Amino acid sequence: MAHETTRLAPESREHEAVANARQRLELQKSVIGERHPEYATGLNQLALLMIMHGDPASAEPLLRQALMIRKEVLGERHPDYATNLSSLAGLLWARGDLAAAEPLLRQAMEVRRDVLGPAHPKTVVSQNSLEMLIRARGPGDVAAVTPEPEPQAEPVAVAEPVSEPAAEPRVPEPVADLQGGSLDERFQALTDEFARLASRLTEAVQSGKERKVPLAEDLLAELAASRRSFEALRDEARSRGAALGLADDPGNDLSGLEAIGQRIQALNEAETHRSRFKEVRARALAVLDRVLSLTTSDRREFTPLAESLARAGALRQAIAEAPAREIPSDAGSLAEGDHPFTALLALVEGEDHLSDDVWTHSMDVVTREFGRPLAVAAARAKVVLPGTGDGGRG
Repeated sequence: MAHETTRLAPESREHEAVANARQRLELQKSVIGERHPEYATGLNQLALLMIMHGDPASAEPLLRQALMIRKEVLGERHPDYATNLSSLAGLLWARGDLAAAEPLLRQAMEVRRDVLGPAHPKTVVSQNSLEMLIRARGPGDVAAVTPEPEPQAEPVAVAEPVSEPAAEPRVPEPVADLQGGSLDERFQALTDEFARLASRLTEAVQSGKERKVPLAEDLLAELAASRRSFEALRDEARSRGAALGLADDPGNDLSGLEAIGQRIQALNEAETHRSRFKEVRARALAVLDRVLSLTTSDRREFTPLAESLARAGALRQAIAEAPAREIPSDAGSLAEGDHPFTALLALVEGEDHLSDDVWTHSMDVVTREFGRPLAVAAARAKVVLPGTGDGGRG
């Protein structure tokens, strides 16, 4: 059935969640570029959604691109790089390519052991997963993964009870890394874990009906542990949303993985917006700070300049105090250099630095916005930036 889903997915309309993730990734690309850890996180999330909606083949190159970005930006001895190795290994494992997954899991374990320590939960998870994979591949030397166990006493022989023939041993599955990493990575790990447990639960229920035996205690324990991980992820998604000022969606009670996935998308979009807001605000405030430092060359009072500085001061306060979702539109034009105040600075800094067209345009803008007296004074170096000589000329 899984193969059928994969085959049909490209023929249907792309799922809305995948399309939204693509749009968010493009926004991240325009704001922070492709060589940034957060862009790698966006790639991972898009890959996860593709896997969830039946297109694992398209997810693999995204995971590999994210792995390369983290390798170049963070280095091969970084915990996030190890997390990416584990994610890619999990995809390859699920596809049945154990030979390709093993070196990735081994490298992830070595990085975590060296950086986080051998007793760290993530290191233990990687070690357990690697042991399982090696056993799944067939007889081998597991001692290469774990330390030599302490000698144990000989087991006491007991009589074997007469019972149904034992079921064939189940091929061990990878252990999901549910406790560390970003929300995206934990969501991916939890989704994979739920899928694994659902498959195992189906097998166990069917076997239980046939053999009339209860569910194994280890399976019940894994289900309970996954539920606790789900609740922790849900609670953190809620608290992150509150910290970012996201209003609770009455239709999204975060009672399921899909709902949490939607909330994480909203969080990523809000964080990307906040990152862009900080950048735009910083650039806009820098422009206004330069405007507020303007003075007359003879240090005399000049009413047109005083009025303009008052406007600049009020605008600076509005931008500095604005929440991320309500930044004044002037901030964007200031940051991009397309604002009357940037035109005023261009005139003050001198016509020697401007083409005829730019100088004429700046004169027109300043005249229209602040009046001709200020435009003429700025162009004639009667208005200057302190510490830049004759209005910045030369």
